[in-house]
Amino acid sequence: MATTITLTDAEARLLIELLDLASDSFSNHGCNDFDLTKSVPDLEDRRALMKSYNDYNGSPEDLEDNEAHGSQHGLHMDSAIMGYLSHRIEEQLGIGEVQ
Repeated sequence: MATTITLTDAEARLLIELLDLASDSFSNHGCNDFDLTKSVPDLEDRRALMKSYNDYNGSPEDLEDNEAHGSQHGLHMDSAIMGYLSHRIEEQLGIGEVQ
C-alpha cells in the first residue's frame, strides 16, 4: 500500500541533509543490519523496495540472486537505506545527482 506524505521544500531538504549525515555516521559503525520486517511487513512491499534500491545501487541482478538463495528481504544495512531514501527524496524534488 502506497501512502503519500507531503513535506515543504525546506522540510524535504532538511530530511535529505539529516539522512545523508546519518548515513555517513552509521556507515562508520560497521555493517549494521536493519530489520525491514517491522516497518515494511508485507513481503511484496519489501521486494519492491529492494528492487528499487538495487536498481539505484546499480546492481539489479542482486535481487534475483538474493531470492535464489531464499531471501525474504528482511535485513539490509541501515546506512544504505538512509542514503537510498535521501536519493529518492532528491529525485522527487528534482535536485541532486541523477544516477
